[in-house]
Amino acid sequence: MKTRKQIMKEFLDAKAKSVVVTADPQVDAKKEAENARVELNAKFFQAVANKDTQALRAMQADIKEEYKALGDGQNVTTDADGGFLVPIDVSNQIIDRLKYLSPIRQYATVLNLGAKTKINIADGKPTAYWVDEGEIITRSKATFSQKELTLEKVAGLGGMSYEALNDTVSTPDLQTYVVNAFAEAISDKEIEAFVNGDGTKKPWGFRSSDITPVAKTSATLDFKALVSLKYGLKKSYRDRGVFVAGSGAIESLVGLEDSQGRPIFVSGLQENESDVLLGRPVVEVNEIPANEVWYVYLPDYIIGEGGALRVDFGTTGDDFETDKISVRVIHRVAGRPTLSDGFAKLTLSDVSV
Repeated sequence: MKTRKQIMKEFLDAKAKSVVVTADPQVDAKKEAENARVELNAKFFQAVANKDTQALRAMQADIKEEYKALGDGQNVTTDADGGFLVPIDVSNQIIDRLKYLSPIRQYATVLNLGAKTKINIADGKPTAYWVDEGEIITRSKATFSQKELTLEKVAGLGGMSYEALNDTVSTPDLQTYVVNAFAEAISDKEIEAFVNGDGTKKPWGFRSSDITPVAKTSATLDFKALVSLKYGLKKSYRDRGVFVAGSGAIESLVGLEDSQGRPIFVSGLQENESDVLLGRPVVEVNEIPANEVWYVYLPDYIIGEGGALRVDFGTTGDDFETDKISVRVIHRVAGRPTLSDGFAKLTLSDVSV
């Protein structure tokens, strides 16, 4: 007679044989796609390290398919900007890093222009009026015109050793390091243009003549002047505005008090926590002169993204001597302020630039 243990073993063996293990096609497809992306990224960095333009050219079709599969609207049908398309993982890392590095991007309105090189944006707002019951609504004349938001090219050029680039092939952390280096180079140029750009081969900056900000003046930076600056904007903008100034001006804010001796500036105590002035965030932008402090509603600054990022090889004078490879990343970006009502500027007459 079979023991209970033997019977149970036979039952479990029979049950195991009857179980059919089926693979999840969605899981398998996702894993296969992930492996393909990792392999493509490795091939890309290997080709960059070797300055292998033939290999870069050969993988362009696969990279285009990446963009099309995600349906992100990127313009990948033309190489008019020169260079070679960057894999979408690398491109996304650069864009994400730009958002982290740029205080303007963190508050501005960012639009994906896709394949378009320019769009029209309103530089005013519609009017509203009361209508009597049953009264025919008369079309009011438009009170706003249009501005073009035009994509411009910005290139970040960096020198990397062959060894460093070659190591990125098998080390994802080094890939991130290289990506961050390019993002930082592009971000420096972007911020400069978002503040001071004149619209010629670069975005319009909010300090440019594209808008006429509310103007305030004061001999020195004090409580009264800052209150006047903040209340220079209408309430709809004021309640969501931010102070924007260079590090020198922000340093002068530390210790300022109101008329009752209470501090009006509070430093952020944790990483990524903004300083606060008169209850609103303070954004440090060192492209602003020391004799200016701005109070702005930054969603009225429009940033346009367009086209896929590209990579090319540049040249610097000491590449051969230093055994470096100069790699250039090309990005297309637009920027423009819209309403003047959302921007107020305080000019300090006793502060040297």
